[in-house]
Amino acid sequence: MKIDLRIDAVVLEGLALAPGERGAFERALRREVTRLLVVHGVPSRWPADGGELAPPAVGLEVGRSGGPDALGRQVGAALWRAISETPTPTAGETP
Repeated sequence: MKIDLRIDAVVLEGLALAPGERGAFERALRREVTRLLVVHGVPSRWPADGGELAPPAVGLEVGRSGGPDALGRQVGAALWRAISETPTPTAGETP
């Protein structure tokens, strides 16, 4: 099975990433969403016909500790909660 997940935009209000941190953040976010997809499988609410799913905006309070990798995992976990019915209590944790 091939799944093509496209994220058009991630808005980080009040939290600027340094030029070198953006790539690390994006890779960490992608890894976390991919990991959760592997662990939990395709959520039943995803369109079976390959259509698009537009999740609601996700609010998340984060700190800068852990750098762009930790931030990417936190945002990835929050995104997963928004696009699936599967709760993920802690970023990076396998249930």
